[in-house]
Amino acid sequence: MQIKYVYSPIGVCCKEITITLEDGKMKDITFQGGCPGNLNALRTLMLNKPYTDFLGVFEHNRCGSKVNSCMRMFNFMLTLIDKDIKGEEEYPYTKECI
Repeated sequence: MQIKYVYSPIGVCCKEITITLEDGKMKDITFQGGCPGNLNALRTLMLNKPYTDFLGVFEHNRCGSKVNSCMRMFNFMLTLIDKDIKGEEEYPYTKECI
């Protein structure tokens, strides 16, 4: 079974991030907005890998002089997904079994 998680970050160029997981692996990742070349390259590197491999990796990523970044929000989303999967907290945004 696949689970699709959707998150709408605030304060970054990317307006929506979608991650589809199957057996803990990221089967699809989409970014709406942001820097398409960079985000698509990162997406390619992360596809079909366990989401847990990337927990914390982008936590301190910045976009230029800004404190925040699209990948920092991606990291935040992964943290929320991890809590949902572990049963610690329910995912507070859109989640759908597909």
